[in-house]
Amino acid sequence: DPGFVAALAAGVGAFGVCTHRLGDVITPSGVPLFWPVGDSYSVSLTTADSTVWNYGLFVLGVGATAAVAVVTGRVV
Repeated sequence: DPGFVAALAAGVGAFGVCTHRLGDVITPSGVPLFWPVGDSYSVSLTTADSTVWNYGLFVLGVGATAAVAVVTGRVV
């Protein structure tokens, strides 16, 4: 169904943007939530070039995507 594929693509894209921003929050540079009037917000857990965090978050994202595919029973 083309409508399902389009909705899935939009959902995955929106989810990807949101999770990327959440990933930026854990770095010292943070995220300018209220740009241009506010400061950047950060919890400074790790640097952006951390191999462990990058691979860990990648595996978490792949696992979440696979879980959604299994739960919905739809694999495109």
